[in-house]
Amino acid sequence: MLKLIGLSDKSVKKKRYTIVASRINIIHRKELLCGEQWQLASGLLTVTTRYLTLVHRLTSKNTVRAYCYIRGAVFCMDQRGSRTLDDHALDKAKQFVVAGLRDPFEVLR
Repeated sequence: MLKLIGLSDKSVKKKRYTIVASRINIIHRKELLCGEQWQLASGLLTVTTRYLTLVHRLTSKNTVRAYCYIRGAVFCMDQRGSRTLDDHALDKAKQFVVAGLRDPFEVLR
């Protein structure tokens, strides 16, 4: 998914910016047993110029087993500080937003 929005290994080396995990929240719902078939679905919850929130949902037998939320900050490796995504990358990222899920890192107002 990150590669599709312009953050491949090649572009990271060329542009010198990437996404770094600033917060991670994992919620376990039910144990996944050895040998069980499973499926992992990923998407984005929040997309801004400064950060993205990724979600991974692990399911097995039509049951959600775990969620993993990752707040990823845009980071410049040369300046060793935060950076902003350009409009092109933002537009590409928005196609992966999962509607209806709440971002656990966003403060309710």
